[in-house]
Amino acid sequence: MDNEARRQNVGQYPDDYQWQRALRANCVQSSFSYALKQLGITHKKMHKHL
Repeated sequence: MDNEARRQNVGQYPDDYQWQRALRANCVQSSFSYALKQLGITHKKMHKHL
């Protein structure tokens, strides 16, 4: 999965956990976490639902 695909994954599924993203990318959570950190995405965004 390239960097653009990772950004799209985060944009398309903003509330997913890293392990869920890793399943879709067919990799382990730690490698997906490392890749997100390289992109400057370091934590799950908290969304407030009204």
